[in-house]
Amino acid sequence: MKRRKFLLSLGLLPTLIQVASCKRPYPKAATTIKGRITDELGQPVEGIRMIMMGIKPLGLSALKTFEAESYSDQNGGYILSHVVTKETRMVEILYRHNQDLPFDEESYGLYMINRNGVEIQLSNAAGYPLDFNDYGKTTTFNLQFRKTIA
Repeated sequence: MKRRKFLLSLGLLPTLIQVASCKRPYPKAATTIKGRITDELGQPVEGIRMIMMGIKPLGLSALKTFEAESYSDQNGGYILSHVVTKETRMVEILYRHNQDLPFDEESYGLYMINRNGVEIQLSNAAGYPLDFNDYGKTTTFNLQFRKTIA
């Protein structure tokens, strides 16, 4: 009882309870991902399906908590937006190519440069995880298809 009063007097008890529960407050605002998709020459690539997916792990599998999708327009632009729900533990960004790409998708990869300046090749099968600090904000991911096989 004395310890609780002491911690309350310091204003630490609510903080300790939040840390002990390992739950961070989820923002009420929508998480928005936007950007532009181009080819090696900087020309826009139309019709790429971009997906933002919320995931809740369940043992060895996972439950999809939400999905937002958008196709790149004639300028290569896309926008994804959704409020991340509390049951979501991870948000991933994925892409799916269309059948009418102006190049052979087997020889090209989709690249982005993250905020640390690191170039990342995205997979058509696995998603790119969005940082929790980006939930409830607008983040820009510009992407570029580049030749990967000589």
